[in-house]
Amino acid sequence: MRSGEGDIVFGLDAASVPALRMLPQVEILRTDLPRVLSIKLNLAHPLLASQSSREALSLAINRHGIASAVLRSPESATAQLLPSYMSDWHIGDTSAAQDLERAQSLLMADGWQKNSDGWMEKAGQPFELTLITYADRPELVTVATALQDQWKRIGVKLNVNVTNSSAIPSGHQDGSLEVALIARNYGTIADPLGVLIKDFGNSSGGDWGSMNWSQPAIQASLSQLVQQNDTAKYRQQAQQIAQAIYEDKPLIAIAHYVQHTAVQKDVEGFRFDPYERSYFLNEIKWNR
Repeated sequence: MRSGEGDIVFGLDAASVPALRMLPQVEILRTDLPRVLSIKLNLAHPLLASQSSREALSLAINRHGIASAVLRSPESATAQLLPSYMSDWHIGDTSAAQDLERAQSLLMADGWQKNSDGWMEKAGQPFELTLITYADRPELVTVATALQDQWKRIGVKLNVNVTNSSAIPSGHQDGSLEVALIARNYGTIADPLGVLIKDFGNSSGGDWGSMNWSQPAIQASLSQLVQQNDTAKYRQQAQQIAQAIYEDKPLIAIAHYVQHTAVQKDVEGFRFDPYERSYFLNEIKWNR
């Protein structure tokens, strides 16, 4: 891109984007991918069974800081799983803001108090969790460290264990998993319903989805959508499901992954398909 030998470059490393933005002949296009960085929670764990506790953990996350510093894309911070172009599954009234004061208030309302060392404690038990993640995606380790610091600010102790990605489905199956930091792709096809059914379609959940989240009405609604041909009813049900996931937080979304594409400015008509089905080459013109 610097020399002009490349017309379009896909999958730019986030660290290289600021320098390329300074080149007058290059335009950087940013696209939210249907892949989200999120926290998987075991709702059978006594510290995570309460919705208010999960809400507190979510409010303690500095999503904008993580999206800016790690993903180099502050706009990608989110508190819901699916991006806006998946409009049936994207709800409008959500907040990705950090609120440490409210997070601590929710924990204290549940009976937690900070001890002399600054950790939340109830009946002599500390609020302590173990998070597992994997190094296949190097940003996950950095984000796990950030979460460890951010949750410490509300008195929650987080131990981080970096292991193989196979430990997450294994921990789901044997029930040993407490918290996991994952990257999940909901866009293997344009309609995420199949992935959502696998992840949220029953109370035991899925290896990369919810864990011990029992919502019979929502899970029945997911199954019914497979045969729903009325687009208005489909959207209504999808919105209800997305709202339930956002509010009850069986998974806590942090940020969407982003595709940065560099395009020479004399290339006209380029667009990026987030599902990577087409390069739309027939729409491109070169003004040379």
